[in-house]
Amino acid sequence: MDAIKQTYTFFFEYRGGVTIRQVMADDLAEATQNVVKVMPQDRGISWRDFLDSKPVPVEAMKNVWCITALIDNDENLCMCHITITA
Repeated sequence: MDAIKQTYTFFFEYRGGVTIRQVMADDLAEATQNVVKVMPQDRGISWRDFLDSKPVPVEAMKNVWCITALIDNDENLCMCHITITA
């Protein structure tokens, strides 16, 4: 029997704005890999550091994580909060 995929919502803050994306995945690791595929692939953005970063659980919260990573040729910070949504 296949596992039921969950919806993960990613709230990215970078380059002075917010981008929100949702992906379906079996687990957080798969969701993180999948979300990069649907993110803008602007010139100069590197999602390598984001993919290499481990999501950190947000204290006192259930199903909420945070990732901080350098993008834009490793010069600008991206903060991402992740939640499991219905």
